[in-house]
Order: sequence, then C-alpha cells, then structure tokens
Amino acid sequence: MSKDYLNDRKAKGFNTLIVNILDDTWKQLADGTQPFLTSGDFSSPNEKNFDHVDAVMQLAADRGFLMMTVPVYIGCCQYSWKEELYENGPAKVRAFGRFLGKRYSKFQNILWTIGGDRNPDGGLAQNPGGYREALNQLALGLKEAGGAELFSAHTARTSSAIEQYPRESWLNVNNIYTYHPEENFDPHVFIWADKEYGRKSRVLPSFLIESSYENGVRKGQDDQMLRRQLFWALLRGACGHLFGSDKIWGGQRGWKESLNLPGSLDMQRIKALFDQVEWWTLVPDTDNQLLRWGYGGFGKADYAVAALSKDRQIAMFYLPCSRRIEVDLGQMEGATTGRWWNPLDGKFTTSEPKKLEGRVVSFQAPAPTNIFSSDVVRLLESNVRIAK
Repeated sequence: MSKDYLNDRKAKGFNTLIVNILDDTWKQLADGTQPFLTSGDFSSPNEKNFDHVDAVMQLAADRGFLMMTVPVYIGCCQYSWKEELYENGPAKVRAFGRFLGKRYSKFQNILWTIGGDRNPDGGLAQNPGGYREALNQLALGLKEAGGAELFSAHTARTSSAIEQYPRESWLNVNNIYTYHPEENFDPHVFIWADKEYGRKSRVLPSFLIESSYENGVRKGQDDQMLRRQLFWALLRGACGHLFGSDKIWGGQRGWKESLNLPGSLDMQRIKALFDQVEWWTLVPDTDNQLLRWGYGGFGKADYAVAALSKDRQIAMFYLPCSRRIEVDLGQMEGATTGRWWNPLDGKFTTSEPKKLEGRVVSFQAPAPTNIFSSDVVRLLESNVRIAK
C-alpha cells in the first residue's frame, strides 16, 4: 500500500500525513511481525518491525511529506496501547521515547503527536489518574534524543491540544478537534477555531487535526460538510487542515478506490485555490468589519466566514450556501476585482457588484446548478496587487 498511497497523495497536493508507530488497529505487520520481542514490553523493540517503520518514514521523507507521528496510540475506541503504556511504567516509557527519538533523529519532517484520540486524564479502572505522566515521560524521552523539535497532541473530540496539555513544556504546536452539532452536539469548527485564535496566553499555531470523514457513518458527513470544515478552519485563523476518508484510514477494503472519491478531488482543487494567494497573511474577519451582512447564523451550518490579508490586498469569503452578501470595500486598499470560485470544478466566474451606500457593495452568489455548487468562494483582489 505504501508507495501507491504516498504517490497518489503527493500527486494530489497533500503535504502532511498521520502515522501511528504503535497503531490502534494493526498491532502487528501483515506478516505477523510484532513490534516487541516480548509482547507489550516497551524495552524489547523488534528490529524487524522498526525496519519496516524506517522504510515507510524514508518513503514519506523522499516525497516531502510532514509526518505527524504518533509514537504510542492510546485510542478512543476498542483497540489501543493504553493498557501497555500504563503497565510499562514511567521509566520504560521514557526509555522507549529515547529509542524512537534517536532512531528517527535524522528525519526533520516529523511532528511528534502525543496521545491519539484520547485526553490524558481518566482511563483504566486501575489507573483513574489517566495517562498524563506516562505521556509526558514519552514526550520527554523523544526530546532528550534530539532530532525533530515539533510536538503536538491528539486529544479527544471537542478539545484542543493546549487545553489538555496547558503546562507541558514540550507542546509547541496546537490543534483543534471537533465534528458538528448533528454529531454528538459538537460545536462547529469555526467556534473552536475562533477560541484558539483568540487565545490570550501561550499562543501557538493551531490547525484542524480531525473532523468529519468522507464516507463516514456519522450524520452530516457529506462532501459539502468536508469543504465547510476546511474553510471554517483556514479562514478563522488555523494554519492547516487534515482530511480523512473512511476506507483509506486503516487501509480497509476499497481504500484504493477511495483515493479518487470527491473528497480527495475537492481537496486538490482547494489547495490550488489557496496556492494563488498568500493565505498565511489572511486575518480572520471575526468582528464582521469586512463581511457586513449575509454571514448567516453564528453557530449554525450556514455561517459564512471571511478573512483579509494584512496588506489589505486580498479578501476571501466562504459561503456555505448561495446568498447575497454585503462587503465593506473600504477595508481594502484601493479598487478591487472580484471573482466567484466553484468548488465542483475549481474554476472562476466573474460578476459585477451592485453599488450600495458609500463604500459598501453587494454581491449575489451564483445560484446552485448541476455544475455549480451551492457553497461558493468569493475572492477579492486589490488592483494594486494585480498590477504587481
């Protein structure tokens, strides 16, 4: 699977992957090789298993991927390594962290990701205090060995890494994890993105680590929701977004066909859109000074988001459904040129604004058709920028 998968993701423009060294579903290699010579004993790593990990890490590095590497997946569900993590004890866990850190110190494309779909506090009956100390020892062991310096954490849903690890010195990259109200009453992505973007202390770069999956079993997980959560994250201050497709996750039967499902193709087109602008300079319009009307209901699935570049020469708007919006062009530098972008084909179409009072301009999004999506992006560019 490795080469075919990596080559496809690279060709479609993906730049980051999540990989579990001690995985939640597959506790051994396809040929039956176990990760440890003594089952579950972190002090007895099996060289054959880690030779395989080495090879995958090298394949990914050769293709330029950032690897979000989970050393020990403690899991949300039935399968995980949480019992073994607890039973090995702090000393063995820290030594295992040093082992991994030294072995993979040559790879500078690693973002170590502690945990794995679970918060550090609360757990086994025999371990009511949770896994915080063991996870902290694992992270400290990784750092002691040198190598990659980026550390984040994968928590449970409706949380963020810094919220669960507020005092851990190793954490230097934050992330958010939420689905949506139709799924277990989770708040929408933009609500969590706003919260982390507005953080007043220990401010760290933040990205969307997980939300709805393509072809997932939960409610509301359609192609449009996958696009919404991406734009809700990136236009509300997140520095990145991870996409998941149900059968690709875990290498389930039909994973190869899933590589070309609409979700992956949407991500490819959206990346091409963001490649056209200096997206890292976009500042979220959280107080609606730019998008003055037509933003929908805060906390609802129709909520529109906007962002303006620091130099005031680029503005991007995402509308989850077609509507009329009013924009204060006085927030931008000079005269502007605007285009609508269709997520279904990645193409632009132009439309002329209707002048309102003063500097406020009205735009009507194209009506949805069989070739134009009901959700749409508006891109405004200052003529100063276009002339450069």
